[in-house]
Amino acid sequence: MPKCPLCQTQWAPDHRFCPIDGSALEVDPDDPSVELPTLVDDHFLTDPQPGDLLDGKYELIRVIGEGGVGVVYEALHKRIDRRVAIKLLRAQILGDEVQLKRFAEEARLAGGIGHDGIVEILDLEIKGHPYLVMELLVGESLADHLEDERKLSPQRAIQIAMGTLEALGAAHQRDIVHRDVKPGNIFMARKEGRGEVIKLLDFGIARALRNSMRLTMPGRAVGTAIFMAPEQIMSCLLY
Repeated sequence: MPKCPLCQTQWAPDHRFCPIDGSALEVDPDDPSVELPTLVDDHFLTDPQPGDLLDGKYELIRVIGEGGVGVVYEALHKRIDRRVAIKLLRAQILGDEVQLKRFAEEARLAGGIGHDGIVEILDLEIKGHPYLVMELLVGESLADHLEDERKLSPQRAIQIAMGTLEALGAAHQRDIVHRDVKPGNIFMARKEGRGEVIKLLDFGIARALRNSMRLTMPGRAVGTAIFMAPEQIMSCLLY
């Protein structure tokens, strides 16, 4: 069975990355239960690079974020001259059906909330090399801010917490549980003429409590371990 080198959790044979921490799973090549996904089109064996034109309309400018399953680029929509953020699945997991379904689910859940504290979803393509187009945010994540400042004033902490809770509240109103709230997914965006807006990012492992497919194996916890609630780690039925 594939095993995470970081948390040591074993996962089903169709998993390529750890749902808990995003690490690439290690497999024993002699294990008969492991069957790695096979890509059909050689064009998708490598990740796009800055300067590439995606789908004939999005020019990739630079990488602005990376994770275990995806890369986020700043891009320019050539047809309407608008800068956007584009999240693409990593090339090596394009044959992973679970990750493909989770990617589409992320767009559906985040795009349906309709709250200023949730990043706006502009476009989705799941054929070929799947990508998700979002509003381009200017600012910094809470994680980056804490690396520089190390601490927050009480007033500042309350301001960020209130913005985050408002976004979570909007998600919960639609029966959506984020499951990965952490400083890296809280963004302090600067909006022209409006000042700062707190944005909740990355609904990649979010789950709708109603009318949603289950993509996590029963008994498995998902999220970032050091930020998970005890009941989340214990795979409480709520999650």
